Amino acid sequence: MKYRSLIYIFWVVIVSTSCSTKKNTLVRRSYHNLTAHYNVFFNGNQSYKEGVLKVNETFKDDYAHILPLFTYIDEDVAKTVSSQMTRAIDKSVKCINMHSIKSKPHNLKDKKGLTAKQKAFYNRNEFNNWMDDCYMLIGKAHIYQHEFRIAVESFNFITKEFEKRDKIVYKSMVWLIRANNELKDFKSAEEVIKKLEDKKYNRYRKSDFFASTTDFHLKQKQYTAAIEDLKKAINLEKKRSQKIRYRYILAQLYQETGQLSLASDEYRKVIRMNPPYEMAFNAIINRATTFLVGSAKGEEIKKMLREMLKDDKNIDFQDQIYYALGKIAQKEGVLEEALSNFKLSASHSVSNDVQKTTSYLELASIYYGRRDYLNSGIYYDSASLTITPRYPDYEKIMDRTKVLVSLVKNLQTVVVEDSLQALARMSETDRIKVVDNAILAYQDDQRKQQLEEMQRVQDKGYFDYRFQQGNGQGAEAGKWYFYNTNTVNLGKKDFANKWGKRKLEDNWRRANKESKMNDGDLSDNDEEEG
Repeated sequence: MKYRSLIYIFWVVIVSTSCSTKKNTLVRRSYHNLTAHYNVFFNGNQSYKEGVLKVNETFKDDYAHILPLFTYIDEDVAKTVSSQMTRAIDKSVKCINMHSIKSKPHNLKDKKGLTAKQKAFYNRNEFNNWMDDCYMLIGKAHIYQHEFRIAVESFNFITKEFEKRDKIVYKSMVWLIRANNELKDFKSAEEVIKKLEDKKYNRYRKSDFFASTTDFHLKQKQYTAAIEDLKKAINLEKKRSQKIRYRYILAQLYQETGQLSLASDEYRKVIRMNPPYEMAFNAIINRATTFLVGSAKGEEIKKMLREMLKDDKNIDFQDQIYYALGKIAQKEGVLEEALSNFKLSASHSVSNDVQKTTSYLELASIYYGRRDYLNSGIYYDSASLTITPRYPDYEKIMDRTKVLVSLVKNLQTVVVEDSLQALARMSETDRIKVVDNAILAYQDDQRKQQLEEMQRVQDKGYFDYRFQQGNGQGAEAGKWYFYNTNTVNLGKKDFANKWGKRKLEDNWRRANKESKMNDGDLSDNDEEEG
């Protein structure tokens, strides 16, 4: 008991004499280094790590386009980790306020006889070893909150405040490149890159630097330069998941620049690294589209893709398989087959709006190339329903959509007026004959739709039965429709297949309320097809 009392008294004395940061002594530095690291900073850093993990788990990759190097780019995902990043910032600020030591060392005030090492230590601006880490944490957390200008200020502060510490300056400048990239301030980013090319940073240079410079080139579509830096990043990267991601992006860049043989090799390497299923699937799909026209692989690849369509685990990826088949047909110059597959891709894209948009745009582009502005306009209009501002060339696509929608409306007016005038010039007998034929054609079309609907219902009933049996959920079969979760979910999917995503509002059947093709919008058939 006496022994414990002595220990308690000892620690009370230590704490009472070391809490202040006004005097810089060995005891006080040790105390503040210890408490800063294992108390406040530790808690803030843990919160930051939790946020990063959540971002990585939540971020949804768009495999229809070149993947981003970093997952913090999604603004919607960033909002989900705001609380974790705010806590990381608050803890870092608290740590700085409580444990920063600015006063000069008490035992070195007499500068005479100091060694070079002692002089360097005496000239420091900060004497707590964890303050630079706190400022770094603040900057990185602001990146994840998409507060890029504040992040730039934080990293610039670090490079000035801790200019003698090359390691922390290197880290801050790597992140400074990334912040400037997000701001599209490529001039400032380039200046930082040049500074980091100094030999004194060679010992610290790792994958993170070359990943940042790759991002710098990618955002400016400088794909050749991006390829060279990304290869260096892959060679230096130690984290397996990151290495797989970088290699997949490298394959995409080779494909984008027409180096199809190299792209195929990289996709093969990705597949062999056992990535997550979705990435492996897309690597297989993209590798299939890199074959050279005229080679014997064409039919073999198409056969493989059709086999993939039959595999139950690929049901959610059928839109991408049809898209790949469309790209192969397009490459082979069989445009009718390409159009058919792109339409199938769009109709099978239930929850993948990016793929639906991409398929619509492929259709629109083919028709535009044929100067079939009516169909091109219809598919551009359909794409405008699912496209987001983050989609590549968004502004260009929307501008063309507006022009074509206006043109198509005028073309349709001309066609209608010509038809009406032609009918007016006919004799009554011929006019009645034309109208009768139109009615017969309409009735035939209605009967065909009814037969297709009956077949669809039969197929759906069979699928429902198989689904319930396969999942041991036959007990739900007798429930009223809205109490049966299986039938409700299937009904939702069936609705989305036919209509796509629709808001709960009046006139929900209309494709585009702001830019209608005609007074009645698209017909049901046109909307379903496009």
